[in-house]
Amino acid sequence: MVFTISVLYVDDETALLEIGKLFLEASGDFTVTTAPDAADAIRLLGQETFDAIVSDYQMPGMDGIQFLGEVRARFGPVPFILFTGRGREEIVIQALNSGADFYLQKGGEPKAQFAELAHKIKSAVSQKRAEDLLRESEERYREFFTISRDSIFITSPEGRWIDFNDATREMFGYENREELSRTPVQAIYVNPEERIAFLALIERDGYVKEYPLRLQRKDGAVIDTLITAVPVRNPDGSLKNFIGTIRDVTPLKRATED
Repeated sequence: MVFTISVLYVDDETALLEIGKLFLEASGDFTVTTAPDAADAIRLLGQETFDAIVSDYQMPGMDGIQFLGEVRARFGPVPFILFTGRGREEIVIQALNSGADFYLQKGGEPKAQFAELAHKIKSAVSQKRAEDLLRESEERYREFFTISRDSIFITSPEGRWIDFNDATREMFGYENREELSRTPVQAIYVNPEERIAFLALIERDGYVKEYPLRLQRKDGAVIDTLITAVPVRNPDGSLKNFIGTIRDVTPLKRATED
């Protein structure tokens, strides 16, 4: 999918605004709205959403750093590029420390200059979109993790609980997360040797799906379960952890046996 990037371009030099708008929109990748100062830009930001902001530093009323502070306080992490003729190192440091994504100094041949600006805008917007997608993915995962009625777990190869949902704690009869976290995974097996066979099967096939195992609760009560699990590996191929689900099928099995 191709996205058109909406840019708010702020500068008190009207001629430069028009040139920049022409160069950026000529590629077809951008739509550019211009503002002659920070006050007008803040008004526009209150009316519509922009994918990125390009701002001069030295402007009347409110400079680019002050404008950036207002943007961060009122509109959040909108990608922000400071585009200015001021080249002092302290301005660059202040801009980056204040949350600017990039700093670009004006000057030189216009076509090359605005090509570099376009590249920085695309980079900043791409990074922001990737971060948003990751956050949304994590939120969906956490919601599923929380509301699932099946046990969902992440464990280390050595048998340590890394994470689990409340359904896991309830399934095995532990009063709180800390208590189960301190309990070795091996302790939930009725026969600890079955864990060795279970791990060998994952290593051989790359996963297990609805693998039957008899596990035990904290009070020693035995439950019949089906486990689905996959290994997660580090970039070098070594085993990092296991992630999977456990379904308690004890009532179903007892009903079929009666």
